[in-house]
Amino acid sequence: MLTEAEFMLAQMANPYFHYSHKVDPNVCFDFIQSNKISLLLKRNGLIIKQAEEDEKNLSRLLNELVEIKKIFDSQDVKFVLIKLPKLPRPHGDLDILLIKNINSAEDILKKKGYAIVNDADPYRRTYIKEIDGERLEVDFHLEAAWGGIVYLEKEEIWNNRVERKINDVDIPVPCPEHELLIAAAHGMRENKITLFDVLHVAHIFSENEINMEFVRAVA
Repeated sequence: MLTEAEFMLAQMANPYFHYSHKVDPNVCFDFIQSNKISLLLKRNGLIIKQAEEDEKNLSRLLNELVEIKKIFDSQDVKFVLIKLPKLPRPHGDLDILLIKNINSAEDILKKKGYAIVNDADPYRRTYIKEIDGERLEVDFHLEAAWGGIVYLEKEEIWNNRVERKINDVDIPVPCPEHELLIAAAHGMRENKITLFDVLHVAHIFSENEINMEFVRAVA
């Protein structure tokens, strides 16, 4: 059950509503953080300290993404960026689904100073590096799999990809239908759905004409 303050913050985070309540976000810090809505609140006029930090982290990751993309292009590494919604959300890492030239992609990260810290999952490898004390994390996904289970065919994700402009660079991302399916698979793995997850799915439906026959056939 939401408190009154949490309910008002949930309304203010919704990009399709235009509510402006007087509420102290500091009394609902855990709610904001667990539901990943700090940047949505900031976009709608409620600025909190956590949002400023989340925005810096996101900017740092996107700048790194653009650098990696340019090097990948030069070495014919094919990939799709997954789990990066259009709605602003705090991010701790970049999730990259590798399609072609996996070994080259790993060599590129190592040359950029990344070290592998987790390869226990057969379909995912986690790399990290630090810049000025700040941690950058990149997850290489060898398959569209979570918890060791392959949910989607990565070649289909690649064949149906679209381009999204990020920092003035075209980045391959899943088509809206695959984005929905990935969101569903991720929710199953996490065994929970956040407020941001609900708003993310609503945004996908609002901004696109979804081919639900395709979604149902794949699911």
